[in-house]
Amino acid sequence: MIVATSVDNENFYQYEGTSEDSFLVTNSDNLLNKKTGEFLVEEFDSDLSKINKSQQLNFNFNRQKNFVQVVPFSDKYGLDLLIVVVVPESDFMERINANTRTTIILCIIALIIAVVIGILTARWVTKPILQINAAAKSLA
Repeated sequence: MIVATSVDNENFYQYEGTSEDSFLVTNSDNLLNKKTGEFLVEEFDSDLSKINKSQQLNFNFNRQKNFVQVVPFSDKYGLDLLIVVVVPESDFMERINANTRTTIILCIIALIIAVVIGILTARWVTKPILQINAAAKSLA
């Protein structure tokens, strides 16, 4: 059952007049929450009490990888919760991919500059040698 979520469009803010089933994660309005709940139920054979230590899992949804961290929480008052954090891979890989593209572009620019400098340096070094060679030929 969902106690809280960071998703704005959930419809369980008021308990009055609603059934307990409306709080089930598998009845969530948010597809990612719903699929995460279904994945956890499937992964732990419908017995989420098996989760007694922090778990890091991943599953595919909408053709993208999602990382799930499940942390059990209990206290001396009998509170027994699972804290579940779901992060789609695209949320943090987008920045990494942008940085990779920038790095590749900068490497290509650096390569072009190095080639141009290499050609200019080679001409600068060989020009006097060619002049000496031409002078030697004219003397001969």
